[in-house]
Amino acid sequence: AGAGGGGGPPAVAGVVCVTSGGTTVPLEQRCVRYIDNFSSGQRGAASTEYFLKAGYAVVFVHRR
Repeated sequence: AGAGGGGGPPAVAGVVCVTSGGTTVPLEQRCVRYIDNFSSGQRGAASTEYFLKAGYAVVFVHRR
């Protein structure tokens, strides 16, 4: 039940956006060279679980 008891959606603690995984940034316009990090995304996934359990609505953005 919602905060007013009217059967609406449950109240949330807030909204969190979590980004996770590696990042690739081109160094040139034609993308011949780039900088890449090989993050596994484990920290982002763990953070998402934490916030969900704490009652937050979570937007989870990750790299494939």
